[in-house]
Amino acid sequence: MTGGLTVLSTQPAAALAPPKPGTYQAVSPTQLLAPTVVAAKATISAELDGAVSGLSLSAAVVRVTATSPGAAGFATVFDRYLYVPRPAVSDLTFAAGQTVSGLVVVPVGKHHDVSIYNGSAGATTYSITLEGYYVSGAAKQPGAFHTTTPTRLLDTSKGTGAAEAPVGGHGVVTFAVAGAAGIPATGVGAVLLNVSALTPSVAGFATVYAGDTSRQPISNLTFPAGTTTRVPVIVPVTSAGTVAIYNGAAGPVDFAADVEGWFGSGTVTAAGAYQPVAVTRVLSDPGAWNSTLTVKVPLAGQAGIPGTGVTAVVLNLTVVGHDAAGTARLFPSTSTPPAAATASYGRNQTTRTLVIAPLGPDGAIALTHTAGTVDYDIDVEGYFTAADAPPPPVTNFSVTVGAYGNSLHWTNPVGLSFTGVVIRRKAGSVPPSSSHDGVLVIDTALHGLKASTSTTDLPPTPGAQYAYAAFAHDAVPRYAAPATAVTPAVLAGATPRCGAITADQTWSAGAVQQLTCPVRVDYGVTLTIAPGAVVKANRAAGLDVEGVLNAVGTAAQPISFTSVTDDSVHGDDNGDGTATRPVPGNWLGIRGPGAPPDGEPNPTPQSMTLTHVAVRYAGITVTNVYNLGADDPSPDPVTTTITDSTVSRGGTISVDAIGTTTVTGNVVTNLASDFSAMSSSQNGYRQAGIYVGSDYGAPHLATVSDNVVNGSPDYGIWVSTNAATITGNKAENTRLEPLRVSDQIDPSRISGNTAGPATRAGLALDGDLVSDLTLPFGSLPIAVPCEAPPIDSDGPECGGLSIDAGVTMTVAAGVIVKFYPPDGGDEYGAALYVNGNLVVNGTPTAPAVFTSVLDDAEGGDYNQDGSATTPSGREWYGITGSGSLTVHNLVIRFDRSAEAADR
Repeated sequence: MTGGLTVLSTQPAAALAPPKPGTYQAVSPTQLLAPTVVAAKATISAELDGAVSGLSLSAAVVRVTATSPGAAGFATVFDRYLYVPRPAVSDLTFAAGQTVSGLVVVPVGKHHDVSIYNGSAGATTYSITLEGYYVSGAAKQPGAFHTTTPTRLLDTSKGTGAAEAPVGGHGVVTFAVAGAAGIPATGVGAVLLNVSALTPSVAGFATVYAGDTSRQPISNLTFPAGTTTRVPVIVPVTSAGTVAIYNGAAGPVDFAADVEGWFGSGTVTAAGAYQPVAVTRVLSDPGAWNSTLTVKVPLAGQAGIPGTGVTAVVLNLTVVGHDAAGTARLFPSTSTPPAAATASYGRNQTTRTLVIAPLGPDGAIALTHTAGTVDYDIDVEGYFTAADAPPPPVTNFSVTVGAYGNSLHWTNPVGLSFTGVVIRRKAGSVPPSSSHDGVLVIDTALHGLKASTSTTDLPPTPGAQYAYAAFAHDAVPRYAAPATAVTPAVLAGATPRCGAITADQTWSAGAVQQLTCPVRVDYGVTLTIAPGAVVKANRAAGLDVEGVLNAVGTAAQPISFTSVTDDSVHGDDNGDGTATRPVPGNWLGIRGPGAPPDGEPNPTPQSMTLTHVAVRYAGITVTNVYNLGADDPSPDPVTTTITDSTVSRGGTISVDAIGTTTVTGNVVTNLASDFSAMSSSQNGYRQAGIYVGSDYGAPHLATVSDNVVNGSPDYGIWVSTNAATITGNKAENTRLEPLRVSDQIDPSRISGNTAGPATRAGLALDGDLVSDLTLPFGSLPIAVPCEAPPIDSDGPECGGLSIDAGVTMTVAAGVIVKFYPPDGGDEYGAALYVNGNLVVNGTPTAPAVFTSVLDDAEGGDYNQDGSATTPSGREWYGITGSGSLTVHNLVIRFDRSAEAADR
């Protein structure tokens, strides 16, 4: 068993008090009506009793979806037994063929019926999903919901509630809600309205708000020209009992509003009561999210929402579809997406919808969608309080064995009743069974540490195993189900290693060396590892070298570094058969060295020598440029030699230090499934298969030769130094170029590098060209990336390739050079800076071409994405600088001066 394992068990929760009348109860989305075709002007019904058996409801909260309507129209959602005839209002409006989804609060009677009237002249497919309900009874407490007969309070086209005249562009209409349609004149905190823009002649938006408060620059309703659009809104009322609608369109628009219920005002105390907040945008991201991503949005403790004691949040969700039609789903962050859509969107269409969103245990929601790219906006409008219950369990509970004790970490639950966490310990592998079993480690409530998420237990007995249980509790106290974690056991016959090595030491090829916690080779200390030695590491353990490491194996007796769960090396040392299997990132890898303490000189030169070493499930990292002491103007040089070694299953070789670096004859192999486990903490500064660099700017003599990289989520090999020999390397199955050279580029020292299959076959160059370059150069075409810091402070932020003064780059006929578009927030993409000489020798029949990597018309599909990306102009910065240009027959495409045209 490995450290950090978290296992949740169960424990009965305390009985809950019955919910009070008018309070909201969220449920897991439950389908009441599967997609069913409803004829024109016909009604279909669904019963609630199967989903809420034995409960008494005043209203159901349902999400209704209309799909493929045969004609434009509307839908009215009602209880056919409660309202005869049906209400003369609509809850959903749509155009022919349009898919529309909306939230509806339906007042229901004792039969618990939900019916849909299809107001379209064509057949329409409808579905209904239950998301929650309001408890029936005489609602008296603040924040409780009171149903009303759906009634139109405002219609500017007919003079209802306001003058019979459309609201002018950027104008405001105010209308009374308190004292109308059965709503009392006082004691009203907020109302539930259905607001419509009635066949507007112009497109625009509307903001519904309490007229005596500042109008926020957000919208509740977005409408196209010529089509009635309708949305539900929960809006606070003014002290005078009124509500205002702002017309954000440039021209006049008629608006209507139907009231469907109201919430009592006052200080909210009852579970399930509604508390409005100042409308706040918590997500505004024009990031064009693609459909493979899930967007997580923390809400607890944000925008007026309490950090605990919240069961659901009222949101206004905006989805902007870009290049495809689809559906979006909003759900608690720790759950799986529901089958029912929260919102539907079209290509180049903006959709807004009201959502009552239950929160996950971490106080967050999540969003995903089915097709194309979209933008999301989320506006918080209020929340419902949580039930009085024991808090949920802690999550992410883990234990890590350290040199100075067992380190425990967890995530506290989100809940009104949470007051602290009790952690208890037992020797062995069986965790404490209750909050009184075993030895008390800590009760955070007793120490005023309610917010704590970590603690350290006493140093364990060497080789002993301990099991822990964490119990979240309230002030009663009532305890949540325990979260458990167990420290790893020492492997049979292994020599455990943990903490600092303070004197020279040799690890032999006899017993397995087990890293039970991070091991550090101290400054001035040498660790020698003999040929044939096997080192196995626990999760969160690794080898940190601040002195000297000499790990020199042979071809016949390599040295192995791997996870304790890896049975392919030295057999099943943890004796569990196939119960545990290693995964990429299973341990922290070989790392080092850092700077001496307080900037003092290192007593001996730092060095790391790895020869015929095999590293599995983690990487090799050497860095000494980021941890400088306050009085140390520069780090001590490090001699790094990594030769004839292998790194596989989620690891990389990363050297980011000054000094002499030799990386030759190594093989880095990763599968595509390993990429997601690669992280900078375990695999180095970069996620290139091999990275050799020095951002410090000091001399760094590097040789990177005859290496093979198969599989990388970044570049195959990336060298970023001011003096490097780069020869005979090969990379394949990489996401980006097989080779990237940055900083000071000397083509005379670069040769024989090749790309294998499934690789973007190019040589990426960015930085300063310090000696002459003639293109074509070797077997790889040239690309200029857009990730480096600025080379010229007067140029674009993105960086690019700079031809230094006195240096000439010559481009032959037919050569194509591709430049990357902007990275992140940069305005323009990569640039070519000519401070020396640029000579282009194109011909009329074979011109040279400088273009974007998105341009498949020149040089083929360089970025290997088919037609997923296409250039649109201004993709890269172009040519700039103060040097000399001699140009014959050069075609420049899609630079900052070109709007999708050649120059």
